[in-house]
Amino acid sequence: MSTVFTAFLLTLGSAAVFVFGNPYYNVFPTNHNQVYMAVLTAAFLLITLLLRRMSSNGAYTRSAYALAMASAATLLLNTGIFNLPFEQFAGLKNLAIDKFSQFLHVVPVILAMVLLARWKLKDVYFQPGNLKAGLRFGLSWLFLFAAAAWLLEIRPGGTEPAMLRQLPWLLLFVFYQCADGGALVPGCFPAFL
Repeated sequence: MSTVFTAFLLTLGSAAVFVFGNPYYNVFPTNHNQVYMAVLTAAFLLITLLLRRMSSNGAYTRSAYALAMASAATLLLNTGIFNLPFEQFAGLKNLAIDKFSQFLHVVPVILAMVLLARWKLKDVYFQPGNLKAGLRFGLSWLFLFAAAAWLLEIRPGGTEPAMLRQLPWLLLFVFYQCADGGALVPGCFPAFL
């Protein structure tokens, strides 16, 4: 199989998961469709098994399995089983709660499928890193976005204490966004990193 053709097929597979299976909008009939995502997950698992048996295309096994992991995580996300209730008009609190709900749907599925495939967690970058560098990087972005949020909050009637009450929610949002994205990208696409 040529590299260009394989890249094309992987792009189609990615579109099938992340565009047509996306639970965050309703553009295609496959959005929010759990049957579609279940069939897609099963199809990518079958393709993974077939590629594993073919010696000439064995190098693409991880990529097919990555798409199976992404579709399985999206399937669980489509169910909304771990969605947490949130308050209307609660700003950053709702964002943090929603991101935590996404985390509960995505990260356990990816970790379980990584372990089922007998991959090492360090292969998908789940390993201790440079804590000082990570904290420096993470806190600098937290403060940057906190400053931006504070600037957006300044308006007649807006008070600094109101923004200060939002900071813990911003910190939780940033943490879960990093964990969620950190699991999805390297967990599902280690072959591309």
